[in-house]
Amino acid sequence: MSFAFKKARMYHLPHNAIRVDEFNFLIQCLDTSRGVYTAKELQKLFFAEEVVNNKFAIFHSVPAKNFSDLPSDVRDLTNKLKSIKKRLSAPQGMNDSLFKYLKKNKISSVVDKMISDRHRLFTMFKSNPVEYTDDIFALQYKPTKTWKGNWAETTRDYIQFLAYCGILPCYFKGLNNLERGGKFLISALGKAYINNNLTLIDVILKYKYKNALIDLEKYPGYNIRVRPFYITLKLLDLADKHGIGRIEGNLLAATISCMNDERELENAFEQILYTIKEKKCEFTTDINFKKEAGRFLLLIKPYLLEEGLIECTKFKNKKYFKITRRGINALLNEPKNVIFFGDYIGPYAYTPIIGFLLKHFASLSRNKKKKINISTLIENQSILKNIINKKNW
Repeated sequence: MSFAFKKARMYHLPHNAIRVDEFNFLIQCLDTSRGVYTAKELQKLFFAEEVVNNKFAIFHSVPAKNFSDLPSDVRDLTNKLKSIKKRLSAPQGMNDSLFKYLKKNKISSVVDKMISDRHRLFTMFKSNPVEYTDDIFALQYKPTKTWKGNWAETTRDYIQFLAYCGILPCYFKGLNNLERGGKFLISALGKAYINNNLTLIDVILKYKYKNALIDLEKYPGYNIRVRPFYITLKLLDLADKHGIGRIEGNLLAATISCMNDERELENAFEQILYTIKEKKCEFTTDINFKKEAGRFLLLIKPYLLEEGLIECTKFKNKKYFKITRRGINALLNEPKNVIFFGDYIGPYAYTPIIGFLLKHFASLSRNKKKKINISTLIENQSILKNIINKKNW
């Protein structure tokens, strides 16, 4: 298949989920005995656990300081409120009561009120998260954003990451996300990782697009067939085999972000070779394209470095990446070809439920079992029991 460095081919990773220590902490917060979580439940759970366990200030130092009585954003609050004060009506995201207070009082008074409200509610929440969760989520954290809106941006990326890896798959959305209000269920893979029966390598290399969480009708750019962490290692492995050894960071990131199918791998690597030899690693003259592509390693780099799968060196203000022996060995344990959500097996679309059933049937077949009672199957499998209405059978 034909690969090209084109901005239109780019997809995006949840780049806010860059801390491996936070990723592992949030996973340990999950209750493996419960059925499913909604996104809102996960957002509240993760915030409460980080605050109660004194992780919030470590993972999110800026908002943690803003919740203190000496925040770091006084100037930003002041400037934003000055521009809003000139308006005739409250901007989107600002509640009417705060806007009315702003119109009647000095900017400094409004800033003091916001700082006081933040500090007071955070202190109350820390002492009793269950009682004050809704209050702090409704808090006007910024002039045009509640704390719920601010926190949702970060946790959304971690929730997506957990879903894309298969730890918290969203089985409820169906093909093309036709069923709204998806719920997340801890998979067998997720339970194995939580119980330390799998490594981080086992998890991140399974991260793939397309998947059941993304609405492909709304976001057609994700209708692709790639495993980002896997193809990063594959490209670096090819560089090692061809004697290049390392690939410049922006060039590597651009290649990963513009690959829409793993069958483009060889062609993509040829473009890397050409770009190195003929263009001195300059894959584009578009500064915005280069900047956007460079962000692609924000998520991939820390996880691969944490597991010792790659090495990063710096030369003349540029970063270069190389696969390690551990990275090469990790590739040996991954299948070269995989099925992606939405692919077809004959006339049937491959969905998470179909995948689960096929894997379950394969296990039964290996044990010489040829007959299945549908009702018993649903009752005995927590995934099916939580998501299938038996009246439909």
